[in-house]
Amino acid sequence: MIKAILVDLDGTLVDTHAANLAAYRVALEEEGLVYDQATLERVVGRLAWRSMLQEVLPDHPYAHARVAERKRRLYADMASQVLVNQELVELLQLLRPSVRIALVTAASPGSVGPLLQAKGLDTLFSVIVTSADVEQQKPDPQPFQRAAQLLGVSAAECLILEDSDVGLAAAHAFGAQVWKVEWANRR
Repeated sequence: MIKAILVDLDGTLVDTHAANLAAYRVALEEEGLVYDQATLERVVGRLAWRSMLQEVLPDHPYAHARVAERKRRLYADMASQVLVNQELVELLQLLRPSVRIALVTAASPGSVGPLLQAKGLDTLFSVIVTSADVEQQKPDPQPFQRAAQLLGVSAAECLILEDSDVGLAAAHAFGAQVWKVEWANRR
């Protein structure tokens, strides 16, 4: 029996790609660093920030933390570029009285909290697991394990909603039921 739904943030509940990409571009340009734009577009939203910046700026590890911090500050003003999966939100609101819902994301708490509040999603979740709550990121199952632990449920009692290959790999490794979420219309 499903007792909890574990939901990914980016690409599943919301589409933050445009806002993340814009914020990273500004942060990188302010630093004056040369980077591969195609790589940036490919990895933003698919990898946690540390891994993402290692791919985008392999020759500038000294700048990673500075770029990430500046991106976080810029991102806070870009909430208008974030799209919400309204159909999924409506489904979760209907299910909330009968199951506990957790958000499981590789995003930082400094990005997640303001985004959820700006989009009116901050009361939807019983538990929020961010990059700060675990040592390993997806595709490792640790983020889902942490959410289940906080909710007091087993993997067999969880349904995971994910969109990315790394998220799906983590969900399968965790051993829960998994639904892949694809947006019909992004608005």
